[in-house]
Amino acid sequence: MKTLILACCISALTATAQNNAKPAGDPGQGKKVFERCSACHFPYGTSVKVGPGLQGLFKRTKLENGNRCNETSVREIIEHGGKTMPAFAGLSKTDKDDLMAYLKTL
Repeated sequence: MKTLILACCISALTATAQNNAKPAGDPGQGKKVFERCSACHFPYGTSVKVGPGLQGLFKRTKLENGNRCNETSVREIIEHGGKTMPAFAGLSKTDKDDLMAYLKTL
């Protein structure tokens, strides 16, 4: 019985900690990371510059490559590149998290 109560308490504490956890990434820092992206992408528009405009990116259902638009597929393009986009695998995890947080605000 004590084990069951302890397991329930641990489960509740874990759930509370996960719900109170700060989301990964800082959009303000991500905006700074985006400065290098802005050479090819408009942040507040959908027109093509060199690459597609990114306004409303995470409201889209699909990316230009046909993949579903979600954080995983966007990170994959950033890390491995796309048709004409170079790979940015050298960005730190923190920079990528910050960039994702910023892109979600567009």
